[in-house]
This record gives sequence, structure tokens and C-alpha cells, in this order.
Amino acid sequence: MPFELDLAYRYFEGTDGLPSLMINEVGEYLHYPASPDDIFAVLRRLPRELLVGLNHIDLMHEPETHLIDEALRATLVCDPYYERWGGDWLPGVYCASCLGEYVYAAKSIALLGFAYDPALPDRVMWEAFLRFVALSTLVHEVAHHVDLRDKPDMDPVLLIARSEDVAEHYQERWTAEYVVPYLMETYPGEMALFLHWVEEHAGVPVSLEELIPEPSLQDNEIAGHAFVREMARLAASGASPAETRMLYLRFRAERMGDATMLPLVEQYIREYPGRVEAQVLMATLWMEMGMHEGARSFLASLVKRYPQHQTAWLALIECDGLLGDERRFRRTCDRYAKFFPQSAKELCNWQSL
Repeated sequence: MPFELDLAYRYFEGTDGLPSLMINEVGEYLHYPASPDDIFAVLRRLPRELLVGLNHIDLMHEPETHLIDEALRATLVCDPYYERWGGDWLPGVYCASCLGEYVYAAKSIALLGFAYDPALPDRVMWEAFLRFVALSTLVHEVAHHVDLRDKPDMDPVLLIARSEDVAEHYQERWTAEYVVPYLMETYPGEMALFLHWVEEHAGVPVSLEELIPEPSLQDNEIAGHAFVREMARLAASGASPAETRMLYLRFRAERMGDATMLPLVEQYIREYPGRVEAQVLMATLWMEMGMHEGARSFLASLVKRYPQHQTAWLALIECDGLLGDERRFRRTCDRYAKFFPQSAKELCNWQSL
């Protein structure tokens, strides 16, 4: 049987032009990492014109408009505390089917709580991260409010389609401008604890700004918040430093795969010479820098030594495509097909070249 939730209806009056706030439900295992004080403090930092017309903010257990159909339910998990369908955000921490929502009809924002045991290991550290996530979600929903408020005559279908892109853009900007400074000033100890954990597993210092979701990478499995979630899962499973540090290199490459990464990758290869994935990453960076022939030669040697390493083959195919040598590209595709016949034809598509 699930644990019970209590209807709280704790009301907080907004002052100085801020919207009011309501805590709708409370429960022993339901947590709102961003408190009313946190939310009001971040809203005070925003330009006041952004909040015009925003009626109230709700802290809730379930979303109001984010409906779950059978297809979506198949991708979700049911939390063990309240049997709410959503995601396993961190080991032992469960979220709703969305982190927040903007309710257009009510001109209101809802932030959804997380479900976890009050005895969660390293709770202070993880709540620092969850507070960051919640407040970043808050400014994302404020962006929805502004966008939808200022385009009243736009076709609703087109507006909804473009509004998420707009919200992601301003989420990145406003998280950096307003949320991060607030957290670092108000919770210096908690944020230092969290960032130390990230550094311990990444192998290098990582700033909070690096963990802000980027618009172009919102669906990426290792970008922004998702990077921390994946790192937490790896750490909980007992992954080695080689694995957690490789995850950071992949994350860094997604954000800024350029020459500044080379020293990090080279150092990693010196420490873990058998990690082919890192060597492929180095060749990929060379390609980004325009060093295609050098990258091609290096990748060709890798697939010769590790013919079953699919990532190395894929990088070699990409490199041959960039070099524009059709005969060599087709030859590489043919060689790839011998090892990976199922994916070769679709990937290489050599018959249409």
C-alpha cells in the first residue's frame, strides 16, 4: 500500500509584485527541495516585468496538465512511496512525469516534488543538487509564461511547438544569471559539498555553470542534469574511476569538444591506455580541429587492433565522409558491414552515394 499524502494548502502571500505560492500536498516521503523562501528569492532577482500576469506558484505532487498515456507510461517507473508514475531521478529519488509545468488557463506555475526516504544517504548533498534542478525548472516555466503571455494571437499549435525551444533558451540564460549566484551565495557549504562529489568522480573541478541544461542538448543522455544523474548511477553501482572519468570526458565533449579538451583526454589515456573509447574521443577532437588525415590514420590503426569496437568504426566512417573520398568511404563501409551487418546498410547508405 502506498503512503498517504496530506492536503496542506499552505498559502504564502507574494509581496512586492511577486505571485503567491501554495504548498498543495505534504508527506513524509514527499520533498520540495526549493522552499518558498528559495522561490521568492529567485523571483526577486528576475526583472519584475517577467512576472506580470503570473498569478501563483504551486508546489504539488502530480502535474495538472501533463497527462500520461499508455505509450508514455511504458517509459516511466512507479515510485515505491506514493505509486506515482514518473522517473527515477537519482538512486532512491523519484520525480513526477515532469519537473514542472506552466498552466496557461490559470497563468500559474507548478513545481513537482520529489519522493525519497528522509534517511536518504548524503541527503544534504543531493538536496543541494535537487534545489538547483527545481530552481532551474522554475525559470524555465517563467519563460513559458512570458512567451505565451506575449503571443496571444499566435496559432496555439505553432506556439506550443516553439515555446519549448524559447523556454530552454531562457532557462540556460536565467539559471546562469539568477539561480547559480543565489545558490552559491545562500548555500555555499551545501553547493561546495555537491561540487566536491562531482569533482571526485569526474577527476577535475566542475563548476555549477557547467551543469546548466543547454538548449541544444536537452534530450542528451549525459548533458546538464542528466550528466549528474548518470554519474550518480555509476557511482552507486560501484563503477571504477576510469568509468566515471570517461563519463565526464563524454559530457565535456558534448558541451565543448575542442582543443581545450585534448590535455584532459591525453592525461586520461596515459592513465588508462586500454580505454579505446578515450582514444576514439581524441581522434574525434582532431576531426573537430580539422586534422582529418591524422585522425583517419589513427582510427584506421584502432579498428585494425580492435575490429569489434563499433565506436571506432563509426568514427572512421564519419572521418572518411568528411574527407570526401567516396571510394575509401565505401571500402570502409564494406569492412564495417563484415563485423556489424545489421546496422551497416542503414548507417553507411553507400548505395545512394
